[in-house]
This record gives sequence, structure tokens and C-alpha cells, in this order.
Amino acid sequence: MTNSTVSSSPTSTRRSADIIHYNARQPSRASTGLACQGCALSSLCLDSSLAETSSGREPEFLQLVRQGKPIAKGRHVFRQGDGFKSLYVVRAGALKAYNVSSSGIEQVVGFYLPGDIVGFDGLVEERHHSSLIALDTAALCELPFSELDAQLADNEGQRRQFFSLQSAALVQQQRFLLQHCQNTAEEQLAAFLLDVSARFKRRNLACNRFRLPMSRKDIASYLGLAVETISRLFSRFQTAGWIDVDGREITLLDLSSFENSKSLSSGDQSKEA
Repeated sequence: MTNSTVSSSPTSTRRSADIIHYNARQPSRASTGLACQGCALSSLCLDSSLAETSSGREPEFLQLVRQGKPIAKGRHVFRQGDGFKSLYVVRAGALKAYNVSSSGIEQVVGFYLPGDIVGFDGLVEERHHSSLIALDTAALCELPFSELDAQLADNEGQRRQFFSLQSAALVQQQRFLLQHCQNTAEEQLAAFLLDVSARFKRRNLACNRFRLPMSRKDIASYLGLAVETISRLFSRFQTAGWIDVDGREITLLDLSSFENSKSLSSGDQSKEA
């Protein structure tokens, strides 16, 4: 396993909450460090570190984890059609997954924040069905799947935990599809902002004031709405006193109303196109 250090160049300088490397030979720090809080694999790494032998041998699961250099904004981790080799866990930054149709139309299919696991789409046909690109400086933990598969085959507990991660990803996708089919445009955007807030909260980061790493265009593509609709809804939410908007900086001002409201205007009962 190779561990890389973050370059001191301006493009890779981030606050400590964004980029923290752990040393796999100090598992107690790996399981409690800020970079691992809220991580999808934290339970697997923790169980592995607790099982470390008194001889000081590196825990088997942590031997799988590879950390590379920070990924610059606009760089791809993999592209649609690439062969599947690894799963990834986001340690820092944000990434966007998207598909490109045969006619050249781009469709955003997911956003990934610290703690999220990505790459499951590659398990089908052993190739990636979407592209993954960094929205800002990002850092990943890589798990080569051939090694991971062999490790899980010999460990029932870790295999069950890993299957639960796959199940969680499927449930999240189903919830999004249900929301997309049944909710108004307002409800979709409100749910999206609350989801981002909840994901930051799981990392013990500020959840009522945060910067959206994705553009309005990306949000519109992900929710299946027009960019003009997204811009109009942000303005409407701010007028209603739910949020304060300063570029991509979002402050949730009235979270209870934000969560409970079904529509800001009684005349807007159907999803906007």
C-alpha cells in the first residue's frame, strides 16, 4: 500500500476539515480522524484495526486502502466506458457523476461528498456506465476490487457490512426516483438542499451554512429541471425567508419551515418543466 502526502502547492492547500491523510499503521487515528468521520467504510476500517494482532501487523482491510494525490478540479477519476478496477471513498472535496447520451447530451446522475462510496456502477459488465469528475480539489481512498473481493470472501462479517453499503446505495437511488416522480419542483430542490445539509452534518461540519460545490446547471440536470427553474426557485426560497443565497454560499434560515412546507405558493401544485 502506498500513502502520498499532499503537495504544498496553492492548488492543494485546503483547510484541515477538507484534506487529512491517515497512517494505516496507526489505526486508532484512522478510525477517529476527521477525514474518516461519516465515511461509508469507517465500520470496516474500525473493525479491522481492532483485530490487529499484538505483533503490530497492519490490519488486513486497511492494507487494501490506497491513497493518492489530491485530484484537481475538472480532472476525471474514470470515464464512461472505462474498465472497472476499483471502488472509491471520498475523503475530501466533491465529485460529479454523469452520463453522455449517444446524441451528446450530458445528464448528471449523482454528487459525491466526503464519506460517500462511488464506483458501484462498474460492477455491471465490468465497465463504468458513468464518468466521475472532481468539482473542486478532491481526495479519495481507493479499494482495488480484485483485492477487496478476495478479502471479503474470507471474512463473513466484512462481507455483510459491504453488502449493506450496496443496499444503502440502492435505497438512496430508489428514494431519489420516488422524489423525482412525485414531488413538485420546489419539493425536489428543498429535498436536495436538505440532503446536502444532512451529509455535511454526518461529517460534523457546518450543516446550516455551506458552499454548494455544484453549479445551478448541474443541479438542474440532476433534478431534471430547467436551469431557469432552479434560479427562480432559489430566489423564491430566499424571498420566503427559508434561505440566504450569496453565489454558491447557502444559509438555511428557517429549517423547520423548509422541511415541512409542501409548496411556497398555492398556485404551483405541479412540477415545473
